[in-house]
Amino acid sequence: MSETTMQRAERLADEQEDRALSVTPTVDFQQRMFARIREQIGDLMTDEDLKKIVESAVEKAFFEPVIIRKTYGPDETKPAPMVAMIRDLLVERVDNVMKEYIAANGDRIDAMLKEQLGKGFHGMIEEYWNSKLSNALNQFQTQLYSLGLLK
Repeated sequence: MSETTMQRAERLADEQEDRALSVTPTVDFQQRMFARIREQIGDLMTDEDLKKIVESAVEKAFFEPVIIRKTYGPDETKPAPMVAMIRDLLVERVDNVMKEYIAANGDRIDAMLKEQLGKGFHGMIEEYWNSKLSNALNQFQTQLYSLGLLK
């Protein structure tokens, strides 16, 4: 007796389902594959290649700035993690050194403050502007001399 087309289609579908179920890897197969990969990784990667990968990973992880991508607005760039760690460690130490200096030289600092405050507010502003503008005005004067406008 010959099977009908419908029966043949059902039989083929059942066979494909059985094949699909039998192809799924077992835990033993996965474990064997992982073990084999672990054994052969030494043949695939030399010590120099591994060293280069580790060096580049350390460089990227600690010394490259961190870029935070924003959906709206410009991206935010933060300093490299190593730079941030060093800065955090140094801030506390610099604060301690400054506190020690102020404690040791309190009289000298008081004298400087009294001198500046003695000039009054206008005197401090005048001194500030003179210090900030003197370099720019000197450059302007030099340019005028070079152009022949001043003799």
